[in-house]
Amino acid sequence: MKALQMQQPCLACHGAADTIAPEVAEKIHMLYPDDKATGYVEGQLRGAITMRRFE
Repeated sequence: MKALQMQQPCLACHGAADTIAPEVAEKIHMLYPDDKATGYVEGQLRGAITMRRFE
């Protein structure tokens, strides 16, 4: 398992509400009306990733 940290490109959609471009915020609201995944800062833990290899 590896930590998934917020990086600069992530903040275009998941950063502070006042830093998300209006057209991006509108599209997010249209596609994901209940989305609350904003307000993150660079380096903040967002989740974790695991990979499994099947043979």
